[in-house]
Amino acid sequence: MNLLQVRDLSVRIENKTILENVNFELEAGERLVILGPNAAGKTVLLKTLLNLFPYSGQITWAPEVRIGYVPQKIDPERHLPLTYRDLFNAKCKVLKMTAARITRNWKLLWDIYRAGSSSEGWSGSR
Repeated sequence: MNLLQVRDLSVRIENKTILENVNFELEAGERLVILGPNAAGKTVLLKTLLNLFPYSGQITWAPEVRIGYVPQKIDPERHLPLTYRDLFNAKCKVLKMTAARITRNWKLLWDIYRAGSSSEGWSGSR
């Protein structure tokens, strides 16, 4: 099953061709390595796969794929300050759970941890 299929992918930025006619498929269980010298287009490829750059061609992700992305640099004016509440709400969205449900689960785990923290049977207690 294809997790990702890329067909005839091309990216132009400021009238400069960065990627041209890129084709590949990524199957479940496979690994993809993107290797190349500086300014070869590695970051442009990744950002294009995340739909952060305009492109021509076709990018098809399997419906069950969840994508996580952490940029190399963060624009502080745009992204900060990030409060705990912002981060928590974003995680709720990703997990498709309500904040109340996550809070209940967290409290349950915390109570279990506290109840057993004095026990010598817990991993890492010795």
